[in-house]
Amino acid sequence: MTYLKNFIYKKYLIYLAIIGIIGFSFYYKVYIPKHTFKTINASIGDMTVKVNGVGNIGAKEIYEIGSIYGGKVLSFNINEGDFIQKGDLVAKIDSIDLSHKILEQEANIEKLQSDIKALNIDKQGALALYHYHEGIFKKNEVLFKKGVIPEHNFIKLKTDRDVAKFSVSSLSLKI
Repeated sequence: MTYLKNFIYKKYLIYLAIIGIIGFSFYYKVYIPKHTFKTINASIGDMTVKVNGVGNIGAKEIYEIGSIYGGKVLSFNINEGDFIQKGDLVAKIDSIDLSHKILEQEANIEKLQSDIKALNIDKQGALALYHYHEGIFKKNEVLFKKGVIPEHNFIKLKTDRDVAKFSVSSLSLKI
């Protein structure tokens, strides 16, 4: 019986030793790091930094470029990423409608100049009419003070003079 106990005892001891060896191996592989790094000491050398990468660089501010008039784009004078300043030529546009717009504006200018001439003539006529009513008013004012003409005739003459004066002012403002 002691032989059987010794055999079982040895058998458990062997199992315990095998479990211990497996546990130690596992611990050694997982928890004890291998020395896979290299120790470097400070030395004199080149410390240039190079940055390589893939991506996009954006602008701080983005401006839309447009034209007041339509037309076909003939050429672009800048490339993406170029720095531009106020007054730089960005693109050449074929001015399909621009010549028509210029002719239209020139016609408007001619019309306005002829309107100004007509208003000046009207102003001269209104000024002559004002001087006429002013002269009649001054003559009749003396007669009104002497009691020769009635008051309602004098008020009508004063109103005619004032209307002529307002007409001159109105035409001056239009010019």
